[in-house]
Amino acid sequence: MLLTQKIWVSKLVDKILTYQVFPIASEITPTHETKNYDWCIANGGKDRTPDFNAPKLCILEQRVYVENCISNDQYFVIPKDLMKSVGSDILVKYKSSPNQTISCEYLKGNTDFEIKNEWAEYLFAITNNFLILDSGTGPYPRGLIVYDLIKREKIYSDTYSEPIIVHDNTIDYWTEISEETTEKNCPKIKEYEAGGFGVAIDAHVSLNLSTLIKKELGERRCSPRQ
Repeated sequence: MLLTQKIWVSKLVDKILTYQVFPIASEITPTHETKNYDWCIANGGKDRTPDFNAPKLCILEQRVYVENCISNDQYFVIPKDLMKSVGSDILVKYKSSPNQTISCEYLKGNTDFEIKNEWAEYLFAITNNFLILDSGTGPYPRGLIVYDLIKREKIYSDTYSEPIIVHDNTIDYWTEISEETTEKNCPKIKEYEAGGFGVAIDAHVSLNLSTLIKKELGERRCSPRQ
């Protein structure tokens, strides 16, 4: 049995973000051995997992192998992709101890926190008591959503583009701002437009998840838009 979905994987080519769509493969052989992330790595796949607590991702022969569930000392998070539409439902299980073993199966219990898909949300990362979701159906900018797992509620949303870094209770990312693009702040504006792209100005920002204060980091860039 072969179950496939699709995932956007971005790469930097000549300083322009381009995008490839790869099938996500969960292939079960007759011996019932699942070809997963670990299998992909062991067989020479390329690890594309971010440097923070996010779903593990490996690419091999134009397929993406994902270890979907993520956890920390307090929570175990299980996504369930929606086969007839885009996005995922997300199930958060609250651990009774840091070493508690929980199966990566979407089985809702009485004390679990379930986040139903609203508009193409996907599990992105977890840091301490904060769950981070990605939202969208195409290239950047995409939606960035944060849930407080103590309050069990959505506390923040924004748009973001890569690179994005999650460290402790902080997210650093690029976000579009309402600054007009000119040849002065976007020297490649004509090149982008000649290639059929739109253009926008992004600011590099840092969000403190504990206070929800977002501050600029002093960097801006002009980015193409598909």
